[in-house]
Amino acid sequence: MSRSATAVSMLAFACVAATASAAAQQLPSARFGIGAGVASPRGAYHADNVGEGFNTGWQGMAFLEFREPKHPIGVRVDLVIGENPANDAYNATAGATAKMRWFGADADLIYSFGRLAGGLGAYVLAGGGSYRITLSSKVGGIAAGDQSENKFGWNAGAGVTLPAGPGTLFVEARYFSISNTFISSGTAPFAALVAGFRFGH
Repeated sequence: MSRSATAVSMLAFACVAATASAAAQQLPSARFGIGAGVASPRGAYHADNVGEGFNTGWQGMAFLEFREPKHPIGVRVDLVIGENPANDAYNATAGATAKMRWFGADADLIYSFGRLAGGLGAYVLAGGGSYRITLSSKVGGIAAGDQSENKFGWNAGAGVTLPAGPGTLFVEARYFSISNTFISSGTAPFAALVAGFRFGH
């Protein structure tokens, strides 16, 4: 290879490397977080017109938040799992001990407000995704069968943050609604209160 060709190749490589580096710097950084809390059914999911429904249960989540530093708007991708146990009226009618479980992934737009004195921050978020919702039951401690559906769900909520060491503590409240055919209203709405930790500030 001639010197001129070598020089051109090196220049081309340098240009590609510089372009890739600049593009990488433009990508929003990803921050990982985890949380857990309670999920409280609402509407007919809590109790229908004859009192059958589901009680407060638990929810866990893990997420990646993509947002440029000092930029208020970002995207958060969540994995969410949880369950609600059926109430006594539901179990008596079903002749079994039942519970509703869900597992899903959603994408949310998140808007972060500026920090106040002491580092306290706040944000709002909303989005939707795909959920697998399962109605399971047991009779005498023996599984009596599961019924599952893959459905769309949406959520919206708000939270507060506080810097803590290498990351950020957060508490958030969100309203979820997951479509299904197990509840008379056609949806399983619930309010979730979750606390957790996000790595990075």
